[in-house]
Amino acid sequence: SAVHILDQSGEAATLHTYVRGDRGYGFSGRMDLPFAPDHVSLRHADDVLVLLSNDRLEIQYVSLADGLPLECIPYGRAGLERPRGVAVTPEGCLAVTDRKAVRIIDATGQPRHAFPAEVSTVLNWLPEPTAIAVGRDGRIVVTDTLREAVYVC
Repeated sequence: SAVHILDQSGEAATLHTYVRGDRGYGFSGRMDLPFAPDHVSLRHADDVLVLLSNDRLEIQYVSLADGLPLECIPYGRAGLERPRGVAVTPEGCLAVTDRKAVRIIDATGQPRHAFPAEVSTVLNWLPEPTAIAVGRDGRIVVTDTLREAVYVC
């Protein structure tokens, strides 16, 4: 199990080494983990990786400064069943695709705000939400593999 940090070309054979002062990261190359990550996102405010682990049923935070694990959130504490994607909101919360819905939780796993009605109707009734991204403006983009669609809310 590893996280590979690639250069902008995205080629798997080309690992970029991040050193302090280069781009602000202290970690270099490959990060071996005690679990298999299923999805990854980056919390830009403090350069922390957010990893989903369906094997361990938890969300794990890992520092990019030194590659060390930080806190973790058990899926049960966050009310998650089998998440498939995670993204970090501008406020630092996590937007997580779970069974038939998108959930917003804070950094400790506590449920956060509800969506406006028009957004809630879409994001809480997706048959198979998978990948997720959050724009700088807070808009959420979700793919649904069953409907073969991308939703922007």
